[in-house]
Amino acid sequence: MTTNSTIPEPAAPDADKTVNHSYNEFILQLPSHWKELASAEQDTLTFRSDVEQATITVSAEFYDIPAEKMDAIAAHCIDSRLTGLQEVRISKVNVLNRSIKPVSGGESREVVFGAELPDERIFLYVGYVSPKKIFNFTLACLPDRNAAAVLFDKVMASLQVKLP
Repeated sequence: MTTNSTIPEPAAPDADKTVNHSYNEFILQLPSHWKELASAEQDTLTFRSDVEQATITVSAEFYDIPAEKMDAIAAHCIDSRLTGLQEVRISKVNVLNRSIKPVSGGESREVVFGAELPDERIFLYVGYVSPKKIFNFTLACLPDRNAAAVLFDKVMASLQVKLP
């Protein structure tokens, strides 16, 4: 008598499994294919996904920021990052959007910009300037605007920034 038994296939890794990254300044829940990379910069975390071919950089800088300087500092956050992108690239940085708007009852500012290096990368940035800190979040991904927007929305839905 022969038996016809089959060996079960190994279970595929759960693509929807997420990892909760909880820190003093933020909580970010990412699919498990996002791996944390070592960073030499203090108060900076970097995550990389080979699946998405993208990188997330999160940082916080701590200051006492007077209310009357909030808008100028928010504008400087955008300008300095765009200048930094331009300095390390040969191709011209195209600014897709930029905005500064009040949040948290006007105590803080949300700073947003999108920029692309044609045929290289898209950079999507969200920052928060508050009375006690500047929080920075950057997503760098492949130069497909639609895919970048979808990925950005997905990641931002899992980000909680702790503002004072």
